[in-house]
Amino acid sequence: MSNIARVLKEKKLFFIDSRTTGETIAETTMEVFGVPTARRNVFLDNEDDEEKILKQLMELAERAERSGSAIGIGHVKLKTLNVLEEEIPRLQAKGFVFEFVSKMLRIKFWIIVSFSSLGSKVSSASINSSLSLNKIKNCNPDLLVSILGNQIFKRPLIDLAPKGCINLHTA
Repeated sequence: MSNIARVLKEKKLFFIDSRTTGETIAETTMEVFGVPTARRNVFLDNEDDEEKILKQLMELAERAERSGSAIGIGHVKLKTLNVLEEEIPRLQAKGFVFEFVSKMLRIKFWIIVSFSSLGSKVSSASINSSLSLNKIKNCNPDLLVSILGNQIFKRPLIDLAPKGCINLHTA
């Protein structure tokens, strides 16, 4: 796996761990070598059955909704393509966006805008709350960027981003 990581790094490529085994070392190896990496969240077509593929696609959509993004892997199979051809337009109509993984991997960061600027419904929310921390953690940010933030970032929040936090303000 180290040799693969070296070549990917040299060629400025990325790696997606399909996680077909619980003993995978691919993701951690890639991280050690500085290769952009991610893991699949849902395998769409373990079984070549349209109902099961649809169920997996809906699981992928639910994960994306909860976490902000999700990666699905599937095969070029007729039943998989049928489900995708029918369901992608429906999901897009609901606001889902389909992106190339390469675009998702450039750099993962969260921009935290002042809650008070977003209206009264969220102004009392704490960026340090367990709900906020879980949402941010699920996105696996490399970097946090705070813009016009009016809250102090506590250690659990700062620790979510291995590359740290940048606080931008007008002063």
